[in-house]
Amino acid sequence: MRGTSGKPANEGRKARILPQALRRTGAVNGPADVPGRDRCVMTFPCRWGTIGRIESRSTQHDRMNTIARPSQTRSFSTVFLIEMWERFGYYGMAALLVLFMVQKLGYDDDKANLTWGAFTALVYAAPAIGGWIGDKVLGARRSMTIGASILAAGYLLLSVPSDNLALLYGALGVIVVGNGLFKSNAANLVRRIYEGDDAKIDSAFTLYYMAVNIGSTFSMLATPIVAAKWGWHAAFAVCCAVPIDADGLTI
Repeated sequence: MRGTSGKPANEGRKARILPQALRRTGAVNGPADVPGRDRCVMTFPCRWGTIGRIESRSTQHDRMNTIARPSQTRSFSTVFLIEMWERFGYYGMAALLVLFMVQKLGYDDDKANLTWGAFTALVYAAPAIGGWIGDKVLGARRSMTIGASILAAGYLLLSVPSDNLALLYGALGVIVVGNGLFKSNAANLVRRIYEGDDAKIDSAFTLYYMAVNIGSTFSMLATPIVAAKWGWHAAFAVCCAVPIDADGLTI
C-alpha cells in the first residue's frame, strides 16, 4: 500500500519509530544522565540516512586531553632549560664558597672544608624528603617552582654585602631546603613526560644530565671572573638571577 507521496505507507512510520526506539535504548544519544556510562559507539546507515554517530565519553575525554596536553618535546625542553639554569646557580656558588670563607671570612682550610662538607652532605640528603613532598603533598611541578624560588632566596642572601656568619649559615640552610624540593622533582618530571616509553626515557635522561654538565661548566668558568672583577657578592648575585629565570619557566 502506498501513500500520496508514492512511498510505501509504512515507510514513513518506520522512519519515525526507529529513531525513537534507538533513543529509548541509548543507541543514538545515549543515556547522558547516567554517570559513568558510555554513549553509543556505532555509526550506521540505513534507508533513511545515518541513524547515529556516537563516541564514548572516554574517547571524548582522551581527545580533549590530547588537545590540551603540550607536546613531549616542549615539556622536556622546559625541564632541560630549568635544570641547566639551576645547576648554573648551584655550581657557580660551589666554585666560590670555600675560597670566600677562607679569603673573605678568615676561615682556616680545615674549618672551611668541614663547613663545605657538612653543607654538601645536607644538599644530597635533602632530595629524599623533597621527593616525598613532591609525590604526596605538593606535586612535582609545584615543588619545582617553590624550590627554585627558595634557591634564589638563598643565593640572594649570599649576595648581601655582609660578613655576618649567621647570615652565611642561614643562606646555606635555605639553599639546602630549595635544592631538596627542586632536584628530585625535576627528575621525576622527566620520567612522567615519557612514562611508558623506555627507549625515550633513556634518551631523555641522557640529555637531562647533559643539561647538568652544560650549566655547571659555564658557571664555574663565569662566576670566578665576576668575583675577580666585581667582588664575591656580585658573583653570588649572578647565581641568584639564574634560578629566578628558571622559576619563571615553571609558572
